Amino acid sequence: MNLKHIRASVALAAAALIPALLSSCDGDLDRPPLDIPSTTMEANTTILDFKKSYWQSDRNYALMVTPPTTSGRVILGGRVIASDSTGNIYKTVYLQDATSAVAIAVDTTKLYLRFKEGEEMFIDVTGLYAGKYNGLFQIGLREAYGSGYETSQMPGSMFYDKTHLNGLPRPEEIDTIATTLARIKEWGRNQDSIARYVGQLVRLDNVAFEGGGSLTWSDFGTSSNRSLIDGRGNSITVRNSAYATFAQMTMPAGTGSVVAILSYYGTDWQLLMRSQTDAFGFSGDPADIPGAKPAVYTLSSTMPAPGTRFIMVNPDGKVAIPISASYSYGYLYVEDPVATGTNTVTAKETCEMTFVKGNSDATRAITDSYGRYVAMDDVDAHRSFQLYDNPVDGCYWKVEPAAGGWTLTNTLRSGFVVRWADQYSNFAPSTTASQPLPLIYVRADN
Repeated sequence: MNLKHIRASVALAAAALIPALLSSCDGDLDRPPLDIPSTTMEANTTILDFKKSYWQSDRNYALMVTPPTTSGRVILGGRVIASDSTGNIYKTVYLQDATSAVAIAVDTTKLYLRFKEGEEMFIDVTGLYAGKYNGLFQIGLREAYGSGYETSQMPGSMFYDKTHLNGLPRPEEIDTIATTLARIKEWGRNQDSIARYVGQLVRLDNVAFEGGGSLTWSDFGTSSNRSLIDGRGNSITVRNSAYATFAQMTMPAGTGSVVAILSYYGTDWQLLMRSQTDAFGFSGDPADIPGAKPAVYTLSSTMPAPGTRFIMVNPDGKVAIPISASYSYGYLYVEDPVATGTNTVTAKETCEMTFVKGNSDATRAITDSYGRYVAMDDVDAHRSFQLYDNPVDGCYWKVEPAAGGWTLTNTLRSGFVVRWADQYSNFAPSTTASQPLPLIYVRADN
């Protein structure tokens, strides 16, 4: 038999064996078993309690994480809500539990290959550092900054050693907080709220991108800020990396919904998009972009219900300007409104205040446009108001229609009423009856 016939015989024999081999090891040819991670590690503190323990108002600092006992550990747990899958979030994993969320800074890339959105993760943070990097609270290592320190990235190997995953990713378990730009603005007023909400995944509806339909997410070759706005004139910065996979895509036009990480930079909030698909439901019509339109108010002759938004106007028509967000006390000065017809007035949203339920049906509390409770000063000569994050006795008012205006009486502290003070050009606490009463204009769309 020649060599050609030998090769043919061998080939035929091998072909005859293939069906038998396939049938005998059919189970071996199924998909390989999934490598599902598991761990017995459990969290022993919440993310919010952890953040509160290491929270300071400084923009840059680093504190070593130390357990309450020498033999203890500090372990956080939750689900991954964002990492670096599109490159817009850089060298960071965001971990969320039922109480809050936190950024974990890691000096490595392609974190998303292991730490997928919805993955349950536990991390032993003992010996690491917690603090801020230019206003953003995060976990990492200490790095020199000026004469002090900031909290910067830990090596990738250290992060991998300290983390344990459990089960398959379950993105449906991620908690997304539905909120508004106005509420986010209020959260930025006090450190407790910043600590609670920084790092969280939030959803904003009926919003628009300035430049949507024409601007790309980022300018070519450089990371860029874009603005997200609502129909009441509120806005927030959206920070986009030039290295994001969607950087050169055009932002959607019109109005829609956005899901993003609520981050912080310097002294203010900013949003970080995980992906361009987290902007959805947009109308596509640039004409639908909301503008900062002035609100319309109508003179009220009945007591406003709780939740009613209103402005105070002096008898000459000037509108009260609430105290600046950066102050805890001050004066209710005025500005000129724009008349729109009989018994109506338009004003900037910053002039808006709200009646909320008081301690009885006969009283109301008043909050300003930042959600702070307004209270009168006890001292007549001060002519000023205080602002509180929570209602106190002095925040409750009796609200009654009166001839030529309304009486706003502080019923639980001093008995002072709010009246227009000509000599001070502002609304002031007063015990005298000679000064004119303010007019209360109620927001017409309530």
